Amino acid sequence: MALANSIYKIIDFYHPTFGFLEILVAYWLKEVPFVVFYLTVTYTSLDLNSRRLIQLFGGGKWQQFVHVEWIAIKGQVAELFLILLAFMLTAYEVPALLGSSVYPLLGPTILEYYYSINLADRLVIDVLLISISIVFVSAAFILFYWTNRMKHPLGKGSRTL
Repeated sequence: MALANSIYKIIDFYHPTFGFLEILVAYWLKEVPFVVFYLTVTYTSLDLNSRRLIQLFGGGKWQQFVHVEWIAIKGQVAELFLILLAFMLTAYEVPALLGSSVYPLLGPTILEYYYSINLADRLVIDVLLISISIVFVSAAFILFYWTNRMKHPLGKGSRTL
């Protein structure tokens, strides 16, 4: 972000849309290590013999990914999507540090309305936060049910390679 700010000072140009792109890039750079750490255990426990078997029968990298890796990580990818969406939707620090953009982001807007003097604004934010919480909790329960339903057939050997 400091590099982007110095570039803006040098060229004496700033467009608010670039602020939104900076926020997206900052979140992407911030969350890539978390995703790698989250998936490392699964990737280290993968059976390489299944990949070799697919390669032996003429399958390429895409078939290896779909039939071995994706089966192992699709539940975790759904969990990661839910975690990162909830975090990025309500995060405050990066949008507040980079400043406002064309699109007002939810984190700074929540804080602004939460400390508003107008009680109607506070009520609106409370309802919004409760509804966001209900959506994410119900999505977590659906994801929990879906991943548990997937684990039983895999454990019984009905979908093994």
